[in-house]
Amino acid sequence: MTDTITVGAGDTAASTGRVVLTVCALTLREAARRRVLRALAVLTLILLGLSAWGFAKLGGFQAEFGQLTSGEARLVASQLLNLVMFGLSMIAALGTAFLAGPTLAGEIESGMALAMASSTVQHGDRLQWSRSARGSAP
Repeated sequence: MTDTITVGAGDTAASTGRVVLTVCALTLREAARRRVLRALAVLTLILLGLSAWGFAKLGGFQAEFGQLTSGEARLVASQLLNLVMFGLSMIAALGTAFLAGPTLAGEIESGMALAMASSTVQHGDRLQWSRSARGSAP
């Protein structure tokens, strides 16, 4: 005799969340084996260190070259912050490119991408997926 478990609407969201977290954890574990992730972490730490050094020197810059007005100090700080944000977005873009490329190539080599691309999705499955993504009951 087999036991059947009925999953309610609230349980579906919780189980979907667990599946997403599991896939994320496995993806990060696979990415951690590559040297690219370590290089990106080092680049991030270097950028954070340089930005901290730059903001610390901002006060010394004011004392060495005379007093900056509050507008000039804000302008320099905002430009430095823009440079830091640009650097972080560049690191994120490099990480995306270098981590996703080999993963996609591995999926193509194993044939998994072809199997997923050729599978048909019924209209009802798409509607059910979109309802579950929005959080409404089916």
